[in-house]
Amino acid sequence: MAVEADRTNGRTDATDPLLRGEQAAAALQAALRKAGLRPLPSLKGGHPILGRSFVDLGGCETEPIFELAEWIESRT
Repeated sequence: MAVEADRTNGRTDATDPLLRGEQAAAALQAALRKAGLRPLPSLKGGHPILGRSFVDLGGCETEPIFELAEWIESRT
């Protein structure tokens, strides 16, 4: 899985919580695209909290959120 090089600053250790947050955000963006949904523009890996990886979902206009909610609802 590719992670934006400008955000990882050359980090490659899979146990690095900052890197793991970036990887998780990239994985979610890729999954959204694969599902035919718009990516969330503010989705990014955040700074670790208490040493744990974190993803910042941020703010987003409502339409991609409604699309995501409908997609999830149709599969549950």
